[in-house]
Amino acid sequence: MQVAAVVCGFGAAQYPFIVTPDVSFPSAAAPDPVLEVVAYGMTLGLVLLAPAYLWLFRVFKGHTTDHPLA
Repeated sequence: MQVAAVVCGFGAAQYPFIVTPDVSFPSAAAPDPVLEVVAYGMTLGLVLLAPAYLWLFRVFKGHTTDHPLA
């Protein structure tokens, strides 16, 4: 947590520049169509992967007393 706080603090201190004075956050951003495709892709991935993860957690973290050999 301490390392993450230092890295975030450094980033906040440099705002609005990533590389002073050449690259700022707005100039380094991807074009809007790319950001939209990434957002849709991440949403689709979440919709597809969340049920699979929930099923895996249920299978592997289930109660062992229900198992006939336990």
